[in-house]
Amino acid sequence: MNMLRSSGVGIIDDMDWGTHFCHFYQTKEDLTNILVPYFKAGLENNEFCIWITSNPLSVEEAIESMQKVMPDIKKYLDTKQLEIIPYNEWYINYDEFNSKNVLKGWVEKVNESTHRGYEGLRVTGNVSFLDKKDWDDLIDYEEKLDRIVDNLQIMVLCSYPLDECDANQIIDAVNNHQFTLIKREGNWTMVENTRHKKTKEALNQVKERFDRQLEQLTYITSHDLQEPIRMVSSFSQLLKRRYKGIYDEDADEYIDFIMDGAQRMKDLIDDLQTFSQLSTREKKSEPVHMDVVLNEVLDNLKTSITYNESQISYDYLPVIMGDPSQINQLLHNLITNAIKFQRGGPPKIHISVEELSENWLFSVKDEGIGIHSRYHEQIFKIFKRLHPREKYEGTGIGLVICKRIVERHGGRIWVESELGEGSTFYFELPKIIG
Repeated sequence: MNMLRSSGVGIIDDMDWGTHFCHFYQTKEDLTNILVPYFKAGLENNEFCIWITSNPLSVEEAIESMQKVMPDIKKYLDTKQLEIIPYNEWYINYDEFNSKNVLKGWVEKVNESTHRGYEGLRVTGNVSFLDKKDWDDLIDYEEKLDRIVDNLQIMVLCSYPLDECDANQIIDAVNNHQFTLIKREGNWTMVENTRHKKTKEALNQVKERFDRQLEQLTYITSHDLQEPIRMVSSFSQLLKRRYKGIYDEDADEYIDFIMDGAQRMKDLIDDLQTFSQLSTREKKSEPVHMDVVLNEVLDNLKTSITYNESQISYDYLPVIMGDPSQINQLLHNLITNAIKFQRGGPPKIHISVEELSENWLFSVKDEGIGIHSRYHEQIFKIFKRLHPREKYEGTGIGLVICKRIVERHGGRIWVESELGEGSTFYFELPKIIG
């Protein structure tokens, strides 16, 4: 649930980070009709929100409009989760619009949002303060902003006063945003930028080709590394058996370092092969009894469960269509993590399921160390480790494998967690139709 963000605006679906769009307004009501629900959704979803005001709406009027739908708005202002700033304090430097400083400011605010534990940054700015002579600078700024936001956890809504824009300026604004909101006969409509859409589709196609090539390279590389790693491991074990205690303690310690490094490399290669094979192998689909698979996983983890005195409970689980070995790997990785990241006492884990209209919603809940909200998306990226290897073993690929498995089955996976309060990993899988 962390990838897409609620827009808050009725005619817009949920949005990705990196969304950059605009709207044209004629009245104060036009502004607040869009901006108030936009920011309400951001505040309710743990986002850092910044509203840059300009005529015809003052800072005080912006606060008043928010208070009508969020009576506790003062709380968000006091904690500075919501900042409402007049345009001259953000856009203007030495009486001039300075796009370089503004772009730098947005990047700094994105970093601040992450540092303060928010999911990302949601902003808006009104350009009504600009003179005609500044228009070229504004368009240059919008073009640069459009390129920058695509790689940041930020969404940007730009407000344009319709009555102050001529036809060419309207075209410029539309061309530099992913889509535009405009009122027609009293109703808001959305105009999509087809050029922008085609460019993004082309970039996605390039990325997909690159990902496929990377997966093939990963498989070939990991396969070719298996034999030399086996040799290092085998000969280091032979050295330990034959020469342990013959030389000094340093020699024994060095051999242990070699063996430990070889084992870590083997684990990494094994996980890389598993990850690459998820895409290179043909998709398999058959009825999978989730309760049977879960019991197989628990049986395989019996030693770890017993050693850690883990308490694992689960609901009655349904039958889905999928690949049994991949579903086994999915549950294995999630339960292994729940055991590993315990908080001190015996791990308590519960696997549950909820029936939705088209999907089954599964969850794996633990009472472990938890995950800070700033890392909820990053943990599903390859080699992303939150803890040193000396404290928690692992390759940093387990959750990436989980994400790939779920997505190959037509579902999605996410985590809800607070630091020190345990974690719940959710994943949706389609129900059997018919």
